[in-house]
Amino acid sequence: MYALSTSFQNFKYLKTLCLWNVQMDKGAYIAMDKFLSRHKYLEVFQFLYCNCNVENSIYLASILRNSESLEDISLDHNPLRGEGIVNLFLGIKENSASKVKKLSLRYCEASGEFCEAIIPLLGGNKTITELDLCGNFIGQDGVMFLATALMNNNVLKVLNLSSNNITDEQELYGRTLLTPAASKSNLSSSPSSATNNNNNTQNSSFGAGGLVSAGLSNEVNLMNSNPSTDLTSQANNNYNASTVTNGMDAENGSGSGNGGDASSVHESVNDNDNTSINGSGSKSKQGSTVNLDESNNSSNTNNNSIRITTSTLTYLADAVSREESAITHLDLRGNSIGNNGGEIMLEALKARKAIVAAKKKTAPIFICQVTERMKSDIFSKIFDINKYMQEMEKKRGGKKKKGKKGKKGKKVNIIFIYN
Repeated sequence: MYALSTSFQNFKYLKTLCLWNVQMDKGAYIAMDKFLSRHKYLEVFQFLYCNCNVENSIYLASILRNSESLEDISLDHNPLRGEGIVNLFLGIKENSASKVKKLSLRYCEASGEFCEAIIPLLGGNKTITELDLCGNFIGQDGVMFLATALMNNNVLKVLNLSSNNITDEQELYGRTLLTPAASKSNLSSSPSSATNNNNNTQNSSFGAGGLVSAGLSNEVNLMNSNPSTDLTSQANNNYNASTVTNGMDAENGSGSGNGGDASSVHESVNDNDNTSINGSGSKSKQGSTVNLDESNNSSNTNNNSIRITTSTLTYLADAVSREESAITHLDLRGNSIGNNGGEIMLEALKARKAIVAAKKKTAPIFICQVTERMKSDIFSKIFDINKYMQEMEKKRGGKKKKGKKGKKGKKVNIIFIYN
């Protein structure tokens, strides 16, 4: 690194620096920081397989804090863990002149807990349009926190969460919800939901997007203060039984979101309904759902409806399907989201498709990539909507204008070092 900083310090037009498998000590990191600060045209920085850990992440954060030209940063395959990634985001936040657009943090051994710390950092970021977190251990907790950040972020376009140990665990904080908690849920373009007898009460403890920490903390406190309390019965006081239209034809024979096994679903009833109904009290048939709210059976029965159980993916889908969202590509491949998770993301795609169809020229397209670990009909419907979105993207693209060719000169634009 010392030789690099001295040999190329006068090449002011350097645009790309690639350091792969280079082992560095503290002094080398400091020298690299000074070297990069001198090059005002450097746009791409790749620092891969360099064994940069949490302790050394402060030097990378310093680079991000001081750079005014970096746009594309790849720090893949470094054991940064969650704490190191938080340091990087802090460095970007503290740089008012930051131009970072692409940030790749693949296989950095980060778990989901760090996502809570970056909620305000990612939520308030105005420059990053592509974030790659492939190959980490985000899991359910990370998805919840990222969804919260995305509710306040209207800049991020591409989010890669592939191979992150994300599964569709329908049990959320000790209970299973039957509807999104948010009053502004966008999961379905035509939701059919049961109402209270009063028809004027609405749960708002989770706020916009269905995710406010206060709402979750209240339920966690409930668990701690009264562990014998049945959270399912508590949820019954706030949520009504609901069905979500999936837009599928009954003749296709598509099953319920949880694979057709209704015994794993905790049924919810109206506040005024004292009847106790357990998971085996009714069965969900393919292509239809029995609505347990007897008072609204006649008005809400829909033969083309299914029951989608709320999970952590519901909040992610809610965040990316809202009209204000800038997300165009979401990669969930390599995760076992199952049938229920597939249905949730399918509803998000349908919601965004309706927006794109209504605003053909302005609304951003949305493509969600998933793994074929779900029913074939669910995967096929997701594939079809993705194909529609790709076609719309091509139509909007049109002919790209060719840029002017610059004058030829002996300028060093890239340095690549691989040990």
